[in-house]
Formats: sequence, structure tokens, C-alpha cells
Amino acid sequence: YTCSIFLMDRFLFIPCRFGDTFTMYRNNVSGKVTALKHGGEEFRRDGQLNGINGVYDKAGAFTSLWQETEEEITANPINPMGFVERDPVTLLKKEWDEALSQGDMLLALHVPSGPGYNPERLKNSMVLALEFYKTYFPELPVKGFWSESWLYDSRLSLVLDHDTSNIIKVQRQFYLYPIQEGDAMLRYEVFGDWKADETKVELKSSLQKAAAAYMATGARFNNLSMVVLKEEADQTDQMPYITQEDIARFKQIADSHLK
Repeated sequence: YTCSIFLMDRFLFIPCRFGDTFTMYRNNVSGKVTALKHGGEEFRRDGQLNGINGVYDKAGAFTSLWQETEEEITANPINPMGFVERDPVTLLKKEWDEALSQGDMLLALHVPSGPGYNPERLKNSMVLALEFYKTYFPELPVKGFWSESWLYDSRLSLVLDHDTSNIIKVQRQFYLYPIQEGDAMLRYEVFGDWKADETKVELKSSLQKAAAAYMATGARFNNLSMVVLKEEADQTDQMPYITQEDIARFKQIADSHLK
């Protein structure tokens, strides 16, 4: 939009249009947010798109559903830990308001290298960004934030300590969702090459060792994307979307296509 990207405290921001195939809704009583995946896409049992990293789930794959009437929508929900649930849910339109749909304006968040990657700096950066764009670009109807990264892969929470890892602490502040990207970015950022073979790399850091050990089991990582709506920007040090039940559900379903 402006051909410029702006640094707000720790993170960089630039306007973008939301184009992914789901719609987010907010309950008009509780304020709870849920995302419903659009129909016609195929997912593995673990809720990731079928074929990610060349891994298919022939026996247990399912196709997302979307059925809409004047009164209700039935579709597969996206768990905010970053996967699509197999079982559809039904939302009554009179109880849920549309919060984000394709074509809406968001602020793309980029992560510069360096210290300070933590929820407190994330929250401060988002609040500053909303104020900045409201002041200098009031014509932009910003709905929230979007980003994609290897850092958001919820599988990292299977190998890193969520009490001490800032990677996990930050990703828990987002509404995560699956995309069509494999593990090339993680291989580059963690092992030094887009096509790195983790079995042939000298493992030095704790992250390298943990990731390699996980991949040795046959499991794979993949990029996820995230959304944070502007209403929750000042809560991104309090896990505004992900619940303990979501985390437990993720641990139950993760890598289920390999079992």
C-alpha cells in the first residue's frame, strides 16, 4: 500500500489483504472467536493439508465442508493451535458476527532477527502499530494482524519447553492455522540450508538437537500462519485464543497420520 514497512518497537508492519480460505466469527455474547475453514480442501488426520512435505494420509484424510443457509453455517473449525478439526460444527448466524473474511485489510507482521522476541514486546509492538496506522493512514480499515513463519509451527511445542521457550510463548498468543508450506524455512533457519539434511549437519544448539531428534521419528515440521484481530492486540501476553483444552487436543492429534 505504501511501499514502506514500519518498525514498531520489536516487529515490522506493512498492510496486506487477507486472502486465505476461511472466515472468522465472534460470538456476540461471549466474545469468543472461531475460524471456519471453507469447503473442498483435503486434510490429513492431524489436521494439516494433505501432501505437506510430500506426506499423504490415504486412509484417514477428510475434505472440509461448508454448508450455509439463511440461519446457520456448518463447517470444519480451525483449532487455534493450527490444525483443522475433522468434525464440523454449526454456528447460528444470529449468535455470531463475521470478524474477518477474504479481502479484509490486515497488518503483516515481520520478525527481524535479534533479542526481545517475547509476548511483552509483541503486545507493545501491536498496540503501537494500530495507533500508528490509525493516526497516519486512517483510511485503512485494519482488522488485525497476519504473519507466516516456521516459528509458529505448534509442533515445536512438542520438542521445546513451553515454560522457558520464547518461541512457544509467542506462538501461544496467536490464532494459528495450517497453510500449504512444508519445512524448508525451518531447515534454513535451524540447520542453515533450505534443503539441509538434519542427519548430516553438526548439531550444536539445543533447538537443532531437539528438531533433529523429532524428525528422526519420521515426523516433519511445517510453516503455519497466524491471525490476531485488533480487539485482542492488547491481550497478546495472555493467550487470547488458545486454551488448555486446545493444547491438549493438539497433543492428542499431532502426527496421528503416522500412527
